[in-house]
Amino acid sequence: ITKHIGTDQKMVDLILERAKEVENAN
Repeated sequence: ITKHIGTDQKMVDLILERAKEVENAN
């Protein structure tokens, strides 16, 4: 379960980073 949560956190971080890039692009 801990591993799964860690992976989810990494996914969230990547999504947030992409969201910031998109906002900056616009």
